[in-house]
Amino acid sequence: MEEVQRLGNDESLLAEVRTLQDQLSCRDTFMLGFTSGSTGQPKCVELSTYAIHNNIRFIGKAIGMPKEGTALYPYLTFRFAVIYPFTAGCALVVPASSSPSSREMLEILQEEKCKAIGILYLKECHGLFHDPHLGDYDLSSLDRVLVTGNVMPKSLVDYAAKVLPNATMFVGYGGTEFMFVASTSAEKVAEGKGSTVGKLLQHTEMQLVDKDGQVVPLGHEGEVYVRAYSLFNRYRGDEEKTAKAMTADGWYKTGDVGVLDEGVVLKLFGRVSDMIIRNAFNVHPTAVESPLSKHPKVQDVRVFGVPDPASVEEICACIILKEGQTADSQEMTKFCAEIGLVPIEMPGYFLFMDEFPMTRTLRKVDRKKLRLIAMEKLGLKEEA
Repeated sequence: MEEVQRLGNDESLLAEVRTLQDQLSCRDTFMLGFTSGSTGQPKCVELSTYAIHNNIRFIGKAIGMPKEGTALYPYLTFRFAVIYPFTAGCALVVPASSSPSSREMLEILQEEKCKAIGILYLKECHGLFHDPHLGDYDLSSLDRVLVTGNVMPKSLVDYAAKVLPNATMFVGYGGTEFMFVASTSAEKVAEGKGSTVGKLLQHTEMQLVDKDGQVVPLGHEGEVYVRAYSLFNRYRGDEEKTAKAMTADGWYKTGDVGVLDEGVVLKLFGRVSDMIIRNAFNVHPTAVESPLSKHPKVQDVRVFGVPDPASVEEICACIILKEGQTADSQEMTKFCAEIGLVPIEMPGYFLFMDEFPMTRTLRKVDRKKLRLIAMEKLGLKEEA
């Protein structure tokens, strides 16, 4: 830092900086990010300094990330690992491993007395909270946990509150193309059959539209459109995809389905592309996943539609059981009836697995690949 400060007083360098300032804009492309690949090939996204800097500042403010002390960021990415300390003011610890285990994270949290950890994706979040040695570590300093990347199961929220009673868990809603636009504390997560992701961050606009592109009233379901300072510049080298993702007046089509209530709080139900069509009814995967995740034996669950000539699609639930547990389809069907799933939401198939396939970036479950695996196990093929 001393060298940086010394160079900051060098007049020749300052003159060069002023020349560059006249040539550059904070809205120029500053960084390239890649999407998770959950809808196909990961897309290369161009992001600006203006978008990144302000988004980090506003999400930190919304969840009360510490301005002093230490926070653990599990992944060495420039956006957070390098920019966040300069923006927020706190020290950031990054593990030596690019994919740290839950044990490595626990050791760092204890040794560095971290006040916060983020950003955790659902898989890492689950692994950390269910680590059998979690109770052996002193995590009394930890009071903030930020998770993102998926609809958050209520069962995981409840379990996190049990094993980390002094920490508040926040769920951030965002994407590579628009970064974070909403956040809420875990107390409001996964109420009912959706997942509440909270109120909008400052200087962010959101509207929900129907399949014809018309804005729907508050309380009605629609696709989430976002317009904000944090939007990406473009998909690198693909103007066609960029134009398809944006409206003429600057709204980004997220592909997520949700509802904005009277308090302008967003509740998500999943992806437009994940919608299950059963007997002419639309069924959201989360409408089934959220209740099923409450089963005491269930560690993780994913629901999707598989081909069915009579119903267009039949609902298939793929389940990972907790270690040492056993269950069968009859038990799950009975549980679904007991928790109030209506007949149209009742899965026709239950498959039990040891793990789910992940996308290339290892952030999310690859639903497309999981669906193909399930179809193979069930002996099903796409209708011609």
